[in-house]
Amino acid sequence: MTIKEQFSKINNNKSKIIILIILAVIISLLANSVFFGEKKIVESVKVVRGDIYEVVEVAGQVEASKNADISFEKSGIISTINVTVGQNVKAGDVLAVISAPETFAAVKESQAAVEVARANLESVKSGYTTEEINVKRQALENSKKDAENAALLVDDTIRNTQTTLNDIFDFRLSTIFYNETTQYRLAFSVCDQASGSLVESQRRSFTSFNIKDLNSAKDNLDSVSNFINKIYLLLSLPCSSADSSLADERATITGIKASIQALYSDISSKKTSLQNSQNAVLNAERALDLVLAGGDQNKINSSRAQLLQAEARLESSYAQASKNTLKAPFSGIISVINIEKGELVSQSKPAISIISDSQYQIKAKIAEVDVAKMSLNSKATVTIDAYPGETFYATVTVIDPASTDEGGVPRYGVTLTFVENYPKLRIGMTANADIETQKRSNVLIVPSAYVEVISGKGVLKIKTKDNTDGIEKDVQIGIRSQDGKVEITGGVNEGDELMQMSEDGSVVR
Repeated sequence: MTIKEQFSKINNNKSKIIILIILAVIISLLANSVFFGEKKIVESVKVVRGDIYEVVEVAGQVEASKNADISFEKSGIISTINVTVGQNVKAGDVLAVISAPETFAAVKESQAAVEVARANLESVKSGYTTEEINVKRQALENSKKDAENAALLVDDTIRNTQTTLNDIFDFRLSTIFYNETTQYRLAFSVCDQASGSLVESQRRSFTSFNIKDLNSAKDNLDSVSNFINKIYLLLSLPCSSADSSLADERATITGIKASIQALYSDISSKKTSLQNSQNAVLNAERALDLVLAGGDQNKINSSRAQLLQAEARLESSYAQASKNTLKAPFSGIISVINIEKGELVSQSKPAISIISDSQYQIKAKIAEVDVAKMSLNSKATVTIDAYPGETFYATVTVIDPASTDEGGVPRYGVTLTFVENYPKLRIGMTANADIETQKRSNVLIVPSAYVEVISGKGVLKIKTKDNTDGIEKDVQIGIRSQDGKVEITGGVNEGDELMQMSEDGSVVR
């Protein structure tokens, strides 16, 4: 072999060796990457002391703390409405009034009776002269004459009612109905045949009227008023309203309704006048009896008892009059008005609604597991969807004692009341609240990312000088906060340095 061939062979061997070394390095790097992985450098944290809060998250809507739908205690015609929607009112403010002259007249009469009884008592105590007795006798005669005149006026009202009702059915309704042999028929076409037939059949019941006193006058007037209102409704139907040929009939019925209303007013006025005159006679008789009896103790006691009776009747009159007045049950804001002046309202219809103007509240439902953690006056931080980034504050003011079933899951009602009047808040706004259920002060705290929970127990990795991979240690955990903190109640010390656990179970350092 020549020298040249020997050198060529040596060079070939060197190349093979270099290639083998390079392959070995690559294989080593790949093996290390596959089997050992690259370890990530992560900053460690220390166990510290501090305060930690546990909260329960709830959602609800902003509501008024009080609201009420107020109704009158009796039916009647609205004479006065003193408020508008959005107006602030105070407890006891008069919101609306029903027209009831006889009731308010009874109050005045009772007030007068109290004054009379009080004056009589004083007179009995001091005794009476002959001149005073004569004055009382004259007062009695005058009151009797007034009562007779009131009775004559009542007779006029009875006759007027009889005459007016006869005129309505004998003449004024002659253009509305025509009389067949056995049946009255409407003189115009209606689109509600059932109601039309009912009106025609009821017309036969109004052939004559027997009015003897004010009570029977009102009863007959009630029947006629109901009948006329039915005809008015027929003429007010859309198909009838568009018919201009029925203008005269509508005018006739409108005129009849006005006449009926005038009769109602006359009857009410006469009832009040007659009752007042009769009461005046009774009061005058009692006054004369007292002065004739003299000032002995028995009469004084009797007069004092009559005063007490008069005062009791006055209280009763006040109670009856209050049924005609709608008052605010609490201070607040008028939210709804369902009535109009001149409207006939019933007891069942809510007339006015009011909401309180005090702090608003939130009502929400919480799970059974959370209700045991909560207590009255627990603090809550509230956010409102309409005001992102802003925070409001509330406290728990009500926790329902019993649960309600929601899809088979028991839930408990909780009421949160805002700690102050926030002008921005509006009823119906969506609210989210974090209710503080537990608080721990000056306790050991670690980030939740450093705690591994196994079977309800906590495990931490404690970094030591001797073991760079850390020592696994069991710890007792307490409450957890919404911001990712965990209370450690035992197993570590303040200042211990913690290491995180990687996803494959190795220590991250």
